[in-house]
Amino acid sequence: MRMGKLKFNNTSCFPIVKSIFMVFIFFQLIFLASPALALSIAADKTFTDPNSTVLTRTDRSTVEQNNWHTFGLWADAEELTAVAVGDVDGSHPGDEVVVGGDSNKVTVMSGFGKTWAAETIFEDSWYITSLAIGDVYPHHIGNEIIVVGRSENVTMIYKAEELDKWISVVLFEDYDWLYDIAIGDIDPTHPGNEIVTVGDPRHVMMFSYSTKTDTWKNKIIWNNTPDINAVAIGDFDAGHAGNEVVVSGVNVKEVKLREIFYNHSTNNWNMKIMGEIEKEPLEIVIGDFYSGHQGDEIAIVSIVRNVLMVHQGDTNDDWVYEKLWQDTESIRDIEIADVISTHPGNELFAVGYSNSATVLMENPTEPTTWESNKIYTGSTNLNGIAIGEFDTFHSGLELACLQSTGKLFKLQHEVPGFNLFTPQPQLSVPAGYEITVPIIVNDEGGFNEPVTLYISNYNALSDLGIETSFQNDLNGSIPSYLSNLRIVCSDATLPGKYEIEVWGTVTSPVTWKQESLNFKLSILSSTAPEFNMTISPSQGSVVADFGTSFELGLNKINTWDTEVLLEITYLPTGISYTFDTNSPASTFSPPSTIQLNITTSPTTPPGRYFITIKGTSADNYTLHHSIMIALDVKAPEPDFKLELDLDLMEVRVPINGSTELLLNGISLFGFDDRVELAADGLPEGVSIEFTPGSFIPTGNVSFVIGVDPGVGLKSYNISIIGTGVNTGLMGSTSFTLVVTAEDPGFKLSLQPSKNIKINVTETVMLKLTIIPVGGYKGEINITISGLQDTMSWDYNIPPMIDLTTQQQASVFIRLSGLDKPGKFELSVIVNGDNLTQEEKFQLDVQPKKIISNDDGNGDAGIFVNDLVQISAIIIFLLVLLVIILRITKKRTK
Repeated sequence: MRMGKLKFNNTSCFPIVKSIFMVFIFFQLIFLASPALALSIAADKTFTDPNSTVLTRTDRSTVEQNNWHTFGLWADAEELTAVAVGDVDGSHPGDEVVVGGDSNKVTVMSGFGKTWAAETIFEDSWYITSLAIGDVYPHHIGNEIIVVGRSENVTMIYKAEELDKWISVVLFEDYDWLYDIAIGDIDPTHPGNEIVTVGDPRHVMMFSYSTKTDTWKNKIIWNNTPDINAVAIGDFDAGHAGNEVVVSGVNVKEVKLREIFYNHSTNNWNMKIMGEIEKEPLEIVIGDFYSGHQGDEIAIVSIVRNVLMVHQGDTNDDWVYEKLWQDTESIRDIEIADVISTHPGNELFAVGYSNSATVLMENPTEPTTWESNKIYTGSTNLNGIAIGEFDTFHSGLELACLQSTGKLFKLQHEVPGFNLFTPQPQLSVPAGYEITVPIIVNDEGGFNEPVTLYISNYNALSDLGIETSFQNDLNGSIPSYLSNLRIVCSDATLPGKYEIEVWGTVTSPVTWKQESLNFKLSILSSTAPEFNMTISPSQGSVVADFGTSFELGLNKINTWDTEVLLEITYLPTGISYTFDTNSPASTFSPPSTIQLNITTSPTTPPGRYFITIKGTSADNYTLHHSIMIALDVKAPEPDFKLELDLDLMEVRVPINGSTELLLNGISLFGFDDRVELAADGLPEGVSIEFTPGSFIPTGNVSFVIGVDPGVGLKSYNISIIGTGVNTGLMGSTSFTLVVTAEDPGFKLSLQPSKNIKINVTETVMLKLTIIPVGGYKGEINITISGLQDTMSWDYNIPPMIDLTTQQQASVFIRLSGLDKPGKFELSVIVNGDNLTQEEKFQLDVQPKKIISNDDGNGDAGIFVNDLVQISAIIIFLLVLLVIILRITKKRTK
């Protein structure tokens, strides 16, 4: 048999070989690149900070539009949907604003001028849709708040003055969603006012308090099939004596107004339809705002953006409907009141989703014709409006408006004038003593005429032994000033209640105006226990971002032995206070002298603020007095300040004879001048070099302190001074430089690194450098701890090293006997005279050969593993095979 040769075909074999070779190169590249690829993936990871809670600060800006001024009062975290105005807190003069909404809270806003306070008095289980204020509970003196909403409850809230506490009472439970509420006298069989609610139950329910049974009663006064979403009470029907109820009901087929009234002849409740409205009404109000009809009219707003006027026609069953105005968006709320003093009669005020508030009123020169004026335009929807006299710094009524963003603001119409105000409309003093009453003369609309104060019944009071005099403590812009009224009672003044009437008069060639203020004075027996307060000074001024102090005197009268709670209830944004106990509200025992600290912030608006300090008997809260200060806040001038991150720097000589520090420059109130830097208090041998030498103080400047070895070892007070190049303003900061000698000792340096990777059976060579510091001289001893059983070490010089004459010493240490793979923690320990230093390092013994050393940062080197070795053999065989094929091919030819 003839044997044949094995022959390789170059044309078919070489591409295969080439492909194998390329695959091999690809895997090698992947293998080599994998650590870098892993690092790049890790570097692409991003981390998101958790969401932060943003607290909305009350906007106190003022915007003028057609003599209307807008003042921000308060902001809630949730949407506000209900607002009412009324006198619900007897301890505060005038009305208060009550708001509620999606936060389920009822909050009372009270204050005057620029000083306001918010107090949460109730929290329901669900949304609040409507609020009403009225006198419905005879056991409480004053008005009560009635709350309805999604909680299915009707709740009454009132202020118990004797306890200084808000009380809430659930009048009715297990109700459905209530939309609206009204308070008025509609039931002649029940004394006083009643409460009427409407909502998803599709009927009208009346609530009233029975003094006989001491319980609340409820009664359905009308049933209806469609939902009822709006209710109002008023005397709009001349054919029926007393007030009536008007409601609106909604379903797919009808939108009708219905009148509900008590029938005297049948002693029952009757209902009659007043007419049909085009679309769903959102709010109903009743009042006299139209001169063409005698009696009250009904104003209605609906989702078709109309303001409708409804009034009785020629007969009791005839009702006239007239469209007064149409907005560009839905109108959410409407109110009737006499707000504009220059316009006769009442006006209509509408707010809604056009982001604006509009006043509708009859043209005074053309009665029965209507005009509309925008009095406010904002950036968000308006949800509600209520009207009352809740700012006693302003003459007349104010509007409380709700924005859908949860903000509460007030609108007020201002004409040039002034008014009088006191924070304490009722006060008391024993016979034979005196008391001071603060009286504020407040400017309105830019009025700038001098006001004369006097007591109208001065002679009558004087005959009773009550002497009065004014002390003008603030000679600032007129008429925004504070005057203290001093009242002195003689021993012969009979106990009783007296009225003091203060008048302010302006008489000039062009102006005559007069305003009055009445308050009650109770004269107690000459032995009655009492207290009073004094303040010094009664006026002050401060630059924003700074503070000032006042001295408050708390005095006892007769046998007074009760502590007095001191607090400030109303403060503007950016102003805070503490008493000398560092507490905003504190109790003190008369007689006491207390320091009142007032602090402002950089954002405190400039202006004059009247701040009332209230003192209340801490035992029963029934007796209280107030005193007031006038504070002028001025806008700060542009300035700067310098800051260091430390106030003490220690420099050891001669080793670290210099150190670097950072100086921080802060611009205040728009300061933009370049500041040149210099140092003061430098001793000889100490220098400071600034880089740069001047800068605009909005960042950091680096400076180096140099200390020569001959500088005395003690402390030096050094100041850094900055001077404005153009303004000449100066700012400074200081620090203490402590120069000390370096403690004798030595430091260690180990190379090549603290993380060493090595193959088994190989040897490690380390260089240990020993550096003496602080003039250290002596012998040292070197040992190594953490060695395994098979490990050993040696060195190139004896382990005892004398540093007496050397600047430093180096020892080369060789580790061997590394027969076992693994990671081992070792330490080089150097002992000297009463001093031990240790340098730790990690030894990573690998079973593979290292082809690239550690870079000194602890990163792993690249190892040649079995795959690399096999690949090298394959490459060699392939190259050899190619050579054999070429030789074979030549021979074949």
